[in-house]
Amino acid sequence: EKQKNYILVDVRDNDYDINGHHIQSINIPIHLLNTEEQINKLSQFETIICYCMYSQFRGPAFCRKAQEIFPQKKIYVVNGGYESIKLQLPEKCTEEQFE
Repeated sequence: EKQKNYILVDVRDNDYDINGHHIQSINIPIHLLNTEEQINKLSQFETIICYCMYSQFRGPAFCRKAQEIFPQKKIYVVNGGYESIKLQLPEKCTEEQFE
């Protein structure tokens, strides 16, 4: 069975909905990465692309952890994170939720 190409993972916690996100991303906060449910979900894809707000800490940390779990997969972090996605692809992003 052919694997789907890639999955876009937003690794933020509570700021996922508040600040908006890429409409095709799924949300997996880093502390949930090693749960069976998330491992099963990610194992269907050959490439994992992840980001956090700026991809300075959480995104790269998620990538390192994912690489340990899936050494055979291609794993990337979006340079500049969600801020960069928002600037380059605003039509692919959800609105920010203001309290």
